[in-house]
Amino acid sequence: MQIALIVNRAKPGASDCASTLQHLAAEAGVKVRTCADENLPEGFLDGCTVALAVGGDGTILGLVEAAVRSGVPLMGINFGKLGFMATFEAADAGEGFRKLIAGQCRETTRTLLKVRLANGRERLALNDVVIRTTSPRLLRLQVCDEGKLVNHHNADGLIFCTPSGSTAYNLSAGGPLLHPGARVLAMTPICPHTMSNRSFIFDEGAHLTVSLREMDDSVRVSVDGREVGGCELLPLEVGQSDQTLRVLEDPAVDYYQVVRRKLNWGELPGRG
Repeated sequence: MQIALIVNRAKPGASDCASTLQHLAAEAGVKVRTCADENLPEGFLDGCTVALAVGGDGTILGLVEAAVRSGVPLMGINFGKLGFMATFEAADAGEGFRKLIAGQCRETTRTLLKVRLANGRERLALNDVVIRTTSPRLLRLQVCDEGKLVNHHNADGLIFCTPSGSTAYNLSAGGPLLHPGARVLAMTPICPHTMSNRSFIFDEGAHLTVSLREMDDSVRVSVDGREVGGCELLPLEVGQSDQTLRVLEDPAVDYYQVVRRKLNWGELPGRG
């Protein structure tokens, strides 16, 4: 076993945790290569058994394309605020690491979005692709599925998300929660002008084209929270990728537990 340890040193406690994990790995005879998350070299994950991210969801998102290229599963230890992607919390890092090296983690796959930009570049997204304005004016967008008009949207923007990403910007914008095993993608308008303009759930075969009905220099396009450009990237195409991301999780924790804990859903009071 060889573990790639990617550490977000900006998170308080993450560096100390990484040192503890390196010590545990040495005791178990496991090889570890370590890197700060912002300095991941090309091919760093090649030949590794697992990529272990010590940080928040942003740390995991930054590793997605490299993990898919290398075919390496991702596992997260959460040092962020919410951490929907990491089922191991900071306090459980040692226990999680022992489960990892004992082969006791559960492997699942997460669907990805593939976006093709107007300049020909392609990107993968685990969470979302967002088109939004930076000005007070509404964007006038058109969405088609295989040439069929879905809708004209007058809004601050549009969010296209995977089930994994449904708990991110999509949820904040009033979109639905989706189970990560669902083979769908969601489109959620950001502050739409028409109140009836709500989220739309597409099946895995949808191939969407998003274009501007009026040129607007205030447009910004982001993939998994990282801005990739402006209006020159539209029209763009987005749909579910044929590739998936392998993820290692705590077998003692299910998705519903994560949602209840992270969203502070309370227990119903007993009836007397």
